[in-house]
Amino acid sequence: FGRIRLEDKDEIKTLHQEWFPVSYKDDFYDELVKNRMFGTGQPLFCCLACFASEDTHQGCSHNNNHHHHQHQQLQKQQQQQDPIPLLEGFHQERREERIVGCVVGCFVDISSPQTYETAALLVDNPQAHVRMFYIMTLGCVTEFRHEGLGTTLVQKCISLVEADPRCGVCYLHVITYNAAAIRLYEKLKFRRVKEIEGYYTIEGKEYNCYLYARYFHGEERGIVVLDKEDDSCSLIGNRGHMTVLQILSDSFSTFCRGFLTLSIFAPITSYLRVRPGRSTLPR
Repeated sequence: FGRIRLEDKDEIKTLHQEWFPVSYKDDFYDELVKNRMFGTGQPLFCCLACFASEDTHQGCSHNNNHHHHQHQQLQKQQQQQDPIPLLEGFHQERREERIVGCVVGCFVDISSPQTYETAALLVDNPQAHVRMFYIMTLGCVTEFRHEGLGTTLVQKCISLVEADPRCGVCYLHVITYNAAAIRLYEKLKFRRVKEIEGYYTIEGKEYNCYLYARYFHGEERGIVVLDKEDDSCSLIGNRGHMTVLQILSDSFSTFCRGFLTLSIFAPITSYLRVRPGRSTLPR
């Protein structure tokens, strides 16, 4: 695993075009290889999964010495620009490995105008948790899917959040028909918060997305969500989805506990003193 390099632009652009139906402008990739957000310049976190096959080593060995000095200069320049420290397991010297996976994310302030509405939905303690982490893109090549690579890349982002007590939530958007990605995120304890209509526009057609979130550092928000497909209700948070029956069951249990507590101090005989036809309500 390693950080993106300036010379990775063409390869990472090709992979994004293969992985995602959404098109990104060329300026996005110009800033991505510098670990910066296009338009705002805020720091980006980009982790690449790289694989060096025997063919790659044999085909590129004669070029390594030729480009080694140039790579060192580019990496030195990039390290000076990179505001997010390297995680354990990252390698600076990648040479000519093939990129087989990539995750891109960033920390965002809850007071930012672009994320204020999302923060209001996700962050219950804004005094303690002043920032969130947003996973922008996640992808891997076909032959490396179902091998745990996507899980590992998301875990790299989670490690950043776990190391920052000011960040209470990690969130992302996923198109509603991407069942494989949804299974991955739910396996990693992300919970569906809401469905957003028309979030993506692909070839002139609008598609809905789901907002998923996972909470950290004591941040937990239970949100009741109505499922349009089957009119079911669910309460979500770190504990996951609860059906409407579970919600009613919990509420009934709470009521019973309160009633039993009350009956200890107010004997049941006191409830029998009301004569038929008399109202117990104050006048």
